[in-house]
Amino acid sequence: MLRSGSKRLVIDASIAAAAGGLGEKPVCKPFRDLLQAILSICHHMVLTPEISDEWRRHQGPFATRWRRYMYGMKKVCASGAAPDPTFRERVRRAAQSERDAEAMAKDVRLIEAALATDRVVLSRDVEARQLLAAAAEEVPELREVGWVVPSEGNIDEVIRWMKAGAKPRREWLLGHNTGHSPNL
Repeated sequence: MLRSGSKRLVIDASIAAAAGGLGEKPVCKPFRDLLQAILSICHHMVLTPEISDEWRRHQGPFATRWRRYMYGMKKVCASGAAPDPTFRERVRRAAQSERDAEAMAKDVRLIEAALATDRVVLSRDVEARQLLAAAAEEVPELREVGWVVPSEGNIDEVIRWMKAGAKPRREWLLGHNTGHSPNL
């Protein structure tokens, strides 16, 4: 059960991969800190079968343990979002090229899960964010999704945002630059 102020976050496997394997590479530490913060804050991780499969393929030992802890603390929620072929086709048609359509198709599962929960995606995929933000002109549902891109330079800001309740920030919404972003 979600506590008041708790958000259901869709966390891309790119975060799991960035948290690294057994070694303590400096690039891994910020992403490990991010996952640890999610564990200690009241937020939950959203998983669908597709997202779970992607995590299994990309997670190292640290992310495997982290996910096990999240399950143990009952902080993993199934979104209930089944793949929506109609929505996926609309996103595909909004692409500027076949290459863009293929790139977006890999991440539309994250959007579906976010739309079925609290509309927040954490992903390191800047290209997917840009493509989906451009598609938001034609696919209005995308405009309401916050796509947060944690990087080595902003992990502390993202963690502060999560501690403050992970409320929507206009600049992180996919619809921010479309002129159609919602009033917050």
